[in-house]
This record gives sequence, C-alpha cells and structure tokens, in this order.
Amino acid sequence: HIDPRPAERDLNCLFPLKRLKELEQAGEIGASTENHYSIMGYILDPDQLLQETVPAIIRDLRADHADVVVLVPA
Repeated sequence: HIDPRPAERDLNCLFPLKRLKELEQAGEIGASTENHYSIMGYILDPDQLLQETVPAIIRDLRADHADVVVLVPA
C-alpha cells in the first residue's frame, strides 16, 4: 500500500490536473479531455479490471479523441 499523506496534501502528485492545465495554457499540449480516470487500490483479482474496466476506459478515450494518455504510477 502507499502512504496517502502526500496525496492528501496535494492531489496533483497523483492526479496532475493542475499541471495539465498549465501545459495547455502554455501551448505545450493541446486541450486536455473533459474526462479523466483514476484506478487505485489493492487489486487482488485483476480479471474484472482487465476484461471490463480497461476496455470501457479505452472506449471512452477514443470517444473523447484522446491522442495521449498520461499514466502516473503510485
């Protein structure tokens, strides 16, 4: 498990929406999509994640015309 205290102090260390907005405003990236996703927790059985959740997220990312995905491991 991870120590939740850094995220409690600043959620952007795990979910960097503020940094994405800064990059967008600076013209470094295009627009961030309206939808964002987070998966966290101790996953004992990844079958549902791999068979249902991940395909649903991919479908939604395609619908949002996302070109890039930012993964932030914790």
